[in-house]
Formats: sequence, C-alpha cells, structure tokens
Amino acid sequence: MLTHVAAEVAFGLENLGTPPGEIRAQAAAALASVGAAHLLERPTSALSGGELQRLCLASALALRPRLLLLDEPTSQLDPEAAAAFLDTATRTGAAVVISEQRPARPLAHAFRVVFLAGGRIELDAPIADAERWLALHHPSFLGPQPELPAQSDEVSSAPLLTCRGLSFAYADGPPFALPELELRRGEIVALVGPNGSGKSTLARLATGLLEPRTGKIERLGRAGLLLQDPGRYLVTERAEEEVALGVGGDLGRARQQLARVGLAGFERRHPRDLSSGERERLALACVLVTEPEVLVLDEPTRGVDPERKDELARLLRVEAPRRGTLVVTNDDVFAAQVADRTVSVGAGRGEPALV
Repeated sequence: MLTHVAAEVAFGLENLGTPPGEIRAQAAAALASVGAAHLLERPTSALSGGELQRLCLASALALRPRLLLLDEPTSQLDPEAAAAFLDTATRTGAAVVISEQRPARPLAHAFRVVFLAGGRIELDAPIADAERWLALHHPSFLGPQPELPAQSDEVSSAPLLTCRGLSFAYADGPPFALPELELRRGEIVALVGPNGSGKSTLARLATGLLEPRTGKIERLGRAGLLLQDPGRYLVTERAEEEVALGVGGDLGRARQQLARVGLAGFERRHPRDLSSGERERLALACVLVTEPEVLVLDEPTRGVDPERKDELARLLRVEAPRRGTLVVTNDDVFAAQVADRTVSVGAGRGEPALV
C-alpha cells in the first residue's frame, strides 16, 4: 500500500489529537512553507532525495513546535529551497538549533555559534565573535579557501559520455525530458537544478542503472556511480572490506583508497558506526578504487564538513585528467569551486516531456 505525502504530514497531527477537520489544511500549509505544496498527492516512493527532505521538514513544522532541532536540514535542498526553508524556520517563533555542514546560510540567521570538534565544545559565542574565531581557526567554514589545481588543458576532443534526446518515466508518473549532455576526459561537469528536476535520474541513466524511454546514450569505458544515501548499500563488517569488494578483495588497494579520502585509521571500523559524512567518503572510496573512466557523483558533499569538502575538491581536480567527472549537486558553492562548466536541469518531473 502506497503512502502519500498528505498522509505522512498528517500522521504527526493525528497523534497530537488535532481536530480531523483541521488536519488537511495544516498539512497543506506546512508543505507550502517549504515549497512542496505541489507534492501533496504524490506517493512518497516517487520523491527525490531533496523532495523527501522537504517532506520531513514539513512534517516537523506542521506540529508547530516551540523547539526545532534540525540535523543537516538543507543537505539535499537546492539553493533556493534551502534559503526559503531557513527563512521559514526562523519565522516560526520556535527556538531553532541547526547542526549544519553548509554553514554560510545558517550563519546569516544565527545569534550564537557552538563549534564542536573531537567530542568537545571549542567555541560557544555570539555570531560576531564566532565569525572572527572561525576566520582565524577554521576559515573554510566561512567559504572555500584552497588553491585548487588549475583546470585541465588536456580535455579530450572525443566524449566519454554522450546523452541525447533522453526522456524517462517512472511507473507512477508521466514521461519527462532531460537535457543533452557530453562529458570528456579531463573535465568536471556540475549537474544542477531544482529538487525533483531529474538530476539523479540522469545520473542513473548515464551510468546504465536505468534505461531511457527515448533517446540515446553512448559511453566509453567503465562507469562508476556514487549514489545518494550510501548507508542503504553498505554490506560488509569492515570499511576496508567494503572498498575491497570492487577490486576482488584486494585489501591493500582498499586501504590506499581509504587514506586518499581521509579515512586512514578507519579500516577496521564497521561502516554503520561511521558518521553520515564518513559513510559518504567510504562510498566514494568504493567507487574510486575501481578507477572508472566515467565518474558520476550524486550529492558527494552531503554531510561532509567544509574542510573535507575542500579536500574532495582538490582530489577531484588532481585526478580530473584520468577520467570524465559528472557531479550532481545542490551545493552551489562546491559546484563553483570544482567544476569546469555547469549543465542545468529544468523543472523536470512535474512537466511531461513532448515525446
């Protein structure tokens, strides 16, 4: 039995004893407050990662809490939706505590900053004092800092990946069109667009995980895909074993790759004991160790702190000449930081394709 968005938001209201005649209006208002009114009758199974995050935020806001505790609330939201949500959250009248790895927008709304590192509070200060402290001790939390390697001047003329005339349809929806895309060895392309526009769908089509309804995909060499939410597909007992799965159990190569993504010393840790950002880096190691010619990363900075994000940008730029890299992202700062060029996906699934 399918669960629909309206029922998901209504669930908490029902448990609070909200009068039945008021539930639908409150649910609709909560969805509208996060830019998701159009999702009201959609099944939850048909939502993108960003749309699911909007749904969870609406479910919390519908309860009209006095205290909002938000853990990475904008990690999968497009920039416009992230800004709108933070504006909404700060207008509710509730006390708001945000744990966030993309601090620029929350800092613009914050009165106080608490900085945690190694299980300890390193700072608890008003916003002005906190910004001065961050600039001195952790400047990457205020914006991208690293001097990245220059963009490659050795871009291949022949594309490794070509997508033309693509459309796709999920079982519960109409067909929708996707943009044309070419990816060459030596370049990094950022794929951006609103939540639900089809970015992750195009990533799956590009790597062969899905088949298009219409159109043509040409791909040279091995493709590797980093999916959203890697916790769903980690299967072994140790991090090194997880990475070694893709290279015939070669633990030596696995350990080298873990070190390259900043997880040296984590080799024997259980993957599900890692934080969200650490699992993201573990999943990235699982993909990179196979040395794909076409590398597709779907929201690779989700749950990753700014300093690790800078390291990832540097790693992708250093390795750019080895492959073509497509980065699907709602992180506009990271896209500007790492990509040679940007491809935008439009309104997407809400609008049928002319096919």
